[in-house]
Amino acid sequence: MEKSDNFYNLIESLEDNWKRQKLVLTTGSKDISDIVRERLNEILWDNILPETKVDITWKSRDIVATAFSDLSPNFVPTNNLDDIDIILKDKKIPVIIQYEILKDVNDFHLRKWLSTDTSSAYLAFKLKVDKFIKLTDVDWVFKNIKNVNSLLKEINVKDLKKMWRTCIDITLANFLEKVRMSCYVLNWKKVNNFNNFMSWEKSIFTKVFV
Repeated sequence: MEKSDNFYNLIESLEDNWKRQKLVLTTGSKDISDIVRERLNEILWDNILPETKVDITWKSRDIVATAFSDLSPNFVPTNNLDDIDIILKDKKIPVIIQYEILKDVNDFHLRKWLSTDTSSAYLAFKLKVDKFIKLTDVDWVFKNIKNVNSLLKEINVKDLKKMWRTCIDITLANFLEKVRMSCYVLNWKKVNNFNNFMSWEKSIFTKVFV
């Protein structure tokens, strides 16, 4: 129940913050993608082309985004960036269905290793957002992932890329460096902290800067 309660608290928080400022959402789908891959591996995965594996993985991510949109009448799914401003003007929260958009982007090729973190950063860059926020299941970036006391308030993306393992994958780090965009890392389970961050009050996060 704890995970479910945290999630619905986050939904309420997003709706509450949406009343004060514009929000655009993207979603991940690690659990759904893993389930699909594991099941297919049992029956025919070895016979599927690499391009089809990518297609299946991204469609799984879009399933999550579509289902997420059903959780509130304030969430509106879209696979067209041109609709974002219209949805925001209607005082709703766009939830981006990513795959159809990204398939048509020539300068951002889909690959097997591409994470939704990186694709979300790309969409944030295209939309020229004020803040790109990565919600994850840890408080922020750890200098040493095995040491819970080694939290970093901020870190340069060049230094981040030298670290062995963090909640930010190397592809996202490379992209942030390429487009010179910052990223704020917060724990999605700590809703009060997220609310404080959105209100520019004292909160726990890591700023990844260029």
